[in-house]
Amino acid sequence: MWKILIKNRGKVYEPIIKDDVSLSYQRGFDPGKLVFEVVKDNIIDFQEGNQVVLLEDNKTVFVGYVFNKSRTGKQYIKTTAYDQIRYLKNKDVYQYEDKTYGELLKMICDDGFLKVGEIEDTGYKIKARVERDKSYADMLKTAFELTLSQTGKEFVLYDDRGKICLKSWENMPTTKNIITYDNTKDFNYDTSIDKAFNRIKVNYIDDENKKVETTVVQDDKHIVEWGRLQYYAETSTKQGIKEKAQQLLELLNKKHRSLKIKNTVGDFNVRAGSIVPVYFPLIGDISVNSNMLVNSVTHRLSGEYHFMDLEVFNKDIQPTYTGSGAFKKSAGKGYGKGSGDVMGDNAKASKMINIAFNHIGDPYSQGKRGRGNYSDCSYFVWQAMKGAGYNVPAIAWDTASMANSGCFEKISFDDVRPGDVGILAKTKRRGGHTVIALGKDKVIHQTPPRAKTSNMGKYANYTWYRPVG
Repeated sequence: MWKILIKNRGKVYEPIIKDDVSLSYQRGFDPGKLVFEVVKDNIIDFQEGNQVVLLEDNKTVFVGYVFNKSRTGKQYIKTTAYDQIRYLKNKDVYQYEDKTYGELLKMICDDGFLKVGEIEDTGYKIKARVERDKSYADMLKTAFELTLSQTGKEFVLYDDRGKICLKSWENMPTTKNIITYDNTKDFNYDTSIDKAFNRIKVNYIDDENKKVETTVVQDDKHIVEWGRLQYYAETSTKQGIKEKAQQLLELLNKKHRSLKIKNTVGDFNVRAGSIVPVYFPLIGDISVNSNMLVNSVTHRLSGEYHFMDLEVFNKDIQPTYTGSGAFKKSAGKGYGKGSGDVMGDNAKASKMINIAFNHIGDPYSQGKRGRGNYSDCSYFVWQAMKGAGYNVPAIAWDTASMANSGCFEKISFDDVRPGDVGILAKTKRRGGHTVIALGKDKVIHQTPPRAKTSNMGKYANYTWYRPVG
């Protein structure tokens, strides 16, 4: 049996609860959320900020804090409580060096007086970061993404009964109960080709020579089955069009599936990031008999009953990908002529490269940089990073200080990807220089007399960094 306790100034209240209670978790950096309605009487007295504890058979399953109260004329107080993850929305300025994701989390929790539980060693040391005017959650998200890119391991951040924990998904708490048709009241299994594409058409627009070149890749089998579903894009950069179009076809040329399980037997061990066994044979066009990742879960308590609703994924059932960002048109007024569309490894890297391509042909000048279309090598990189949304200083900085700006993660040349930055430090005998990688074979940079692309060549020997933040 379950119950709720509310602690206010040394007193503990067990309120009368109207109707159902819901406890929900979502993957990402959102807090656990407990929603319930209290029957107002002459005894209960609680306020925002008070601690709320949910117990099952006198064992704590959730600890949170009242954030919202609303009441009706019937004197029912709808109450929303969040766990400690909610306090990671606080903003601050942080500077740190050589810390893992887990160590950063411990530092943030110590500074915020948050209680911690088991925090696993996340392995990868982040060299140096400066975070300005960011929420703790955003700082931790950056650390999560850096760790994932370097180690391939995904760690789940969550509050476990009043203590913030960080665990790899294989060590997450889960249920031993297999979810089947027999212990589930209902489910929604959706299949759709509404956002599927079996034909990718890309037009390369050569404004200078007034011509158009078309690249098409398609799946004839699926065109026969589904009819022609065409994805169209335009680009002003010829490099790698067919390869990107083929990659896009592989991502988009498939039926999209989603599975939401409703009113299955509840288990408080199940939370977002957990793995649950699901056996739904002949569910439609496929059979499900595998461990599945929980994307979201809502536990519902009603009287002596405990059910839960889940959204789950596996290799066959995945979120929909739209293809956005693979090819881009001109960025429009304010970005100069033309557009770039070399695909980076994430949205910011792609946008950074696009902006850099938009400044191809701009004149070089160190003295006039930032005026008109003039730039030097460091300003060229700065404006691309700033336009892409990286957390760079408010004004351009020179090559000598870029590596110490806190906006970069040092990498080896073997790890270079599109959007990474190569820096040659300035010395008494030579000037410094800064370039942006378009892959392992080419760079884009500002060099006298005008911004251009060049073969990688000597730039492979530069010191290489990955923009972050």
